[in-house]
Amino acid sequence: MKLFNYPFSILTSVFVLFFSLTVFSQVHNYTNIFISGDQENPSTGSPATGTLNGTYDESTMELIFSVTFSGLTGNTTASHFHGPALPDSNAGVQIGLSGFPTGVMSGSLTDTVTLNETQEADLLAGLWYINIHTSTFGGGEIRGQLLESGGVHYFTHLPVSGDQENPSTGSPATGTFTGRYSENTMELIFTVDFDGLTGTTTASHFHGPAVPDSNAGVQIGLTGFPTGVTSGSFADTVTLNETQEADLLAEKWYINIHTSTFGGGEIRGQLFETKAIPVELTSFTASTNDNNVLLKWTTATELNNLGFEIHRSNNKSDWNILGFIHGKGTTTEFNNYAFEDKSISSGRYFYRLKQVDNNGTFEYSSAIEVVVGSIPTGFVLEQNYPNPFNPSTKIKFGFDKMTKTSLRIYDVLGNEVVTLFNGTAEGGRIYELTFSASNLSSGVYYYQLTGNDRTEIKKMMLLK
Repeated sequence: MKLFNYPFSILTSVFVLFFSLTVFSQVHNYTNIFISGDQENPSTGSPATGTLNGTYDESTMELIFSVTFSGLTGNTTASHFHGPALPDSNAGVQIGLSGFPTGVMSGSLTDTVTLNETQEADLLAGLWYINIHTSTFGGGEIRGQLLESGGVHYFTHLPVSGDQENPSTGSPATGTFTGRYSENTMELIFTVDFDGLTGTTTASHFHGPAVPDSNAGVQIGLTGFPTGVTSGSFADTVTLNETQEADLLAEKWYINIHTSTFGGGEIRGQLFETKAIPVELTSFTASTNDNNVLLKWTTATELNNLGFEIHRSNNKSDWNILGFIHGKGTTTEFNNYAFEDKSISSGRYFYRLKQVDNNGTFEYSSAIEVVVGSIPTGFVLEQNYPNPFNPSTKIKFGFDKMTKTSLRIYDVLGNEVVTLFNGTAEGGRIYELTFSASNLSSGVYYYQLTGNDRTEIKKMMLLK
């Protein structure tokens, strides 16, 4: 009751403070973080995979998460959050996961952990990873980098050149800029390389706000940038303010490299954000050899690429996962990949690639069509092979269009022995079914295919 005796202004201040804390506390989402052996350093080559989903609340400093995993080659021994470390580097344990299931090859855990200020800063900078240790790989069999979903912007392999200067310098020099900006930390992590300058370097800066073909003042100078050289590289991290962030994300920043020949800048590059998943697929083809399909594809550049899932479908709607090919991570070189789909039935098939990023982001390629063997025209029922047989034989059938059909086996008295197929057959596909007669007596049997307003019967012989 004494609460109502406090002055109104004090109550108002308390309410405003509480309201501010409630409204402005930030929640960060970690969605479908991919966990794999390819992310271990060095890679374990493990076929196991896992997924982490979580949220981090700055007001409570709590990370609420769930992790699932399967296909490990050894039994689990422990799991931890490690950091600070970028992908492809290692770091010590930050927090151990109490209650993580041990002695298993697949499982899940849902838990909440509380961070300190240093741990929070590293997590939000994308410098934490989850690591699952097993009896096979004591240092970790699979791991996944905790990169926040949304709020992260990539600037991938951007050209730096003299023709982007205003006016153009005509310099033959070239350069490349690659960076990653996090809205949470307001940090731009980047690398820039350059070669062939006509004068020696004197300085380099980020300039803005300016669109291409216009100039602007210095926003941030690059402390430590190599001077007195005509080629080199530089990596650093800079922190932006809110105005600088807005200009960067509006693509109104450029990097400028100044030299003794061109004091105002010899080469520069506009910081355009890489909007799509940064893997450039230049070709995706398929060829057939008997009943095998060889898929080949080529990438021109890759950034943070975990790899490719290979999918197959008969109708471009229902897709089956055939396998996974690991990517090259980050590279600007051309890379060739191949996958063989072996011993499939005749018919029409569709293939696509699912490119998966290290943080679980993915994108599908366009589907390509492949015809294996002969495509059925109309109603097709082939003679079983082998015939005579013991104890099993194969029967092939197909239709040129989707058909509700049944394939049944009868004895010489007309009694139904078994139904091998009863459903809807896809058009353009040859079905191959196995009839096992290990529990039947020797003799003549008949198989009957019904569909598309037609019925056909063929005879076969079981000899034991």
